[in-house]
Amino acid sequence: MNHKLVIIMLFLLTVCFTSTALAMEGDDNPIDKAFATDINGAVNTVEMNYVAEKYMQAWKAEMDNVAAAIKKEYSYDEDKAGIDNYITAYEKVADAAGQVEWLNCQIRKKTLRAEVLVLEQ
Repeated sequence: MNHKLVIIMLFLLTVCFTSTALAMEGDDNPIDKAFATDINGAVNTVEMNYVAEKYMQAWKAEMDNVAAAIKKEYSYDEDKAGIDNYITAYEKVADAAGQVEWLNCQIRKKTLRAEVLVLEQ
């Protein structure tokens, strides 16, 4: 893999993590602007899950578009494969992070239930 590909992959990683953080704080990009009303207006679990899924699909499409544009800049198949490998690895990390967050929610729920039981005694 050449030096340019490594730099671009690091840039993509930085952009993806930064975008995720910024998405939680504001609507400073087109995807966040498009979803701001729905995210803030979702009032029940079904709505929240639906909006979250569509939001994630929008960011996935954006990541795929960026990867396709970057791959057009390369001539060698191994460099293009590096982009694909990066996307696959990023998706695995995102999936694992989602699982950790789900587990954290389960722990918080159990902790809250235990606190309520203690207070009721």
